[in-house]
Amino acid sequence: MASSEKPIVLQATHAGRTFKIEEDANAGFYVYAFEGDKCTHDYLQDTLAIAKECAREEFGVPEDAWHEATPAA
Repeated sequence: MASSEKPIVLQATHAGRTFKIEEDANAGFYVYAFEGDKCTHDYLQDTLAIAKECAREEFGVPEDAWHEATPAA
């Protein structure tokens, strides 16, 4: 990611839970799982594709559930 580009942030809802994938230019892609406002799981993955695969395998989040979201402040 170039410094002028915005980081990738995706959000999905599945089975009553919320999930986020957030890009970190220095580390990779974080997958977060929430119950309400509480983050219950977080995983660091090397690529966006692997992050989506992680969410699918761990929580059943389908590929088409993801949409662009606002980065955390």
